Amino acid sequence: MLRSFHYAAFNALWDLTDRGGVVERARESLEQWANLWQVWSSWAFLRGYLEVAGPSPLLPRDREELKILLDTFLLEKAIYEVGYELNNRPDWLKIPLHGIKQILGSKKIRPRRCMVIQQFQHSSTGGTNPAIPRAGSPRSRR
Repeated sequence: MLRSFHYAAFNALWDLTDRGGVVERARESLEQWANLWQVWSSWAFLRGYLEVAGPSPLLPRDREELKILLDTFLLEKAIYEVGYELNNRPDWLKIPLHGIKQILGSKKIRPRRCMVIQQFQHSSTGGTNPAIPRAGSPRSRR
């Protein structure tokens, strides 16, 4: 749903611009408004979602870990969209590319591993979780 807010905001703006409904010098200002609408709508949706979900074991409790997980899913979806748009709507390719830039541009890459991944990879006894393949194993290359 969060990626849909991005599509709604920027497709409307760029479609209007491409048809001559927005002069080029106003585009940058309107992109800032489109970005504001997208961020606010995403925040409102996510806030409601998290309120309904409550303290679920499916969601990280730590805010930073939740952000990492959410950003990972958003990036994965945007990368999928690149392939979809290349095959079906090449004129729309700029939307997922803009989304990838937006996701990566606002993040500092840290060398430490995400605690969410560590929790899933190790059971409480310290063993590995068989549902999560280790890097380099045949199951991890699917």
